[in-house]
Amino acid sequence: MKVPDYLYDLFPELENTFEQIKIHLMALEQCKLNELYPKQNNIVLARTVYQFAVYNQIVLLRVIDLSDGILNSWANKNISSAFILLRALDENVSAIYDANIRLEKLIKEKDFIGIYKLIFNLQFGTRIKERIKQALEKEKGLRESEEALKVTDEEIEKAYSAQQILSVMDRISKIFPHHRDIYEYLCEYAHPNYDGLNGLYCHWEDKVTVKLSKENGVSKGNASKYFSSLEFFLKMFVEGHDGIIRKFNDITELSNEDLRSKRKDAEIYKKLP
Repeated sequence: MKVPDYLYDLFPELENTFEQIKIHLMALEQCKLNELYPKQNNIVLARTVYQFAVYNQIVLLRVIDLSDGILNSWANKNISSAFILLRALDENVSAIYDANIRLEKLIKEKDFIGIYKLIFNLQFGTRIKERIKQALEKEKGLRESEEALKVTDEEIEKAYSAQQILSVMDRISKIFPHHRDIYEYLCEYAHPNYDGLNGLYCHWEDKVTVKLSKENGVSKGNASKYFSSLEFFLKMFVEGHDGIIRKFNDITELSNEDLRSKRKDAEIYKKLP
């Protein structure tokens, strides 16, 4: 992945921003895995740690794919598509950044069940009601199983219901005050509102003459706001992604404590070096 060369020529004042974007993307490519196993280098990962490791990689791959689409859209001067993809990137980045924040709080509280519920919801949460209904029916059939969690229908429904993205944005806005504002701004480009229509495709030469072209969106103002946001989102993702990995040993210890409380073998799961 590379920033289109024409952008360097068109917006030389953004050169440092473009270079930071390239550095972040190269770092993400180096973190990409094709396979992931619960046993690595003779160390067996705790199930919850393994689930977080898988989740991290899934979101990493999606961030890379979205970034590739974003840069290709600018290369083809499809600025409308680029803004829509940037909004999707923001949602995925925010989810993992928020997960890292919530995970830190749960670890401090030694809430292992809360940690398990968090990763379960991140991996399996959906807004499709039929899927939630099917999951509820399936869990009811497992109620008599010794391995089944003794939970209520309400808890099961909550576990399978995807979190509201605006709630995620609001939590992050406590750290970055304008984060939800940025997201709302990006939504304007995804919706049939002014920014995504007249603002991108129209150039008014006078009160009655308008030139229509997708290239009208290639402006200094759009580029500055767009690529500064892209750089910021990638930086956020790296922080969230790496932050979760740094918590793997803490999760392992809480997992072992949970096993000990149930009088089960807690020696199988080792901390990472």
